Amino acid sequence: MKRLISIAGILLVAFVSCKTITPVQDVKDNPLKSNPDTSGRLSTFNGDTVKYLNNLIRQKQKYIGQPLSLFLADLESPIISFVAGSTLNKKENGTISLYTCDQNTYLTKYSNIAASAIEIIVDWQSIHPMDSIRAIRENNKKDGKHPGAWSNQAKDYFSRLIVGNIKLPYYLVK
Repeated sequence: MKRLISIAGILLVAFVSCKTITPVQDVKDNPLKSNPDTSGRLSTFNGDTVKYLNNLIRQKQKYIGQPLSLFLADLESPIISFVAGSTLNKKENGTISLYTCDQNTYLTKYSNIAASAIEIIVDWQSIHPMDSIRAIRENNKKDGKHPGAWSNQAKDYFSRLIVGNIKLPYYLVK
């Protein structure tokens, strides 16, 4: 009998818990977030780069399926450096993090999440070999730059890749 009461109690708690969980609202369902600034200009956000980028990312459907160059043309924050994420086998690239400051500045300001240290994450529509990215990093080193510097070679290579998704890290989403 005690066992039956325990099971009934557990089921009751589980049922009540499930009824009290509220679903997460998608950006399109949230009236506070579904009305992006139509001009999209950084100046309309009074220098608040995080709000500007959140607004730009909410319009990401415009960039998905297109070359990264389209997003970069609309982006008013200059990209300074990048980190290419590899797949588990380390031979392929499926994502890139773009930074609006050099990586060393980003890492020292990470805990404060300074407005000048913004990360933008781009997932590619398809996987790409890491060899080209390694060559860019090596050329940057030869030129006396940080390996992840957003050089002309990096910009030329990544600009032609097709965007699968664009997002901000969870701590920057507003």
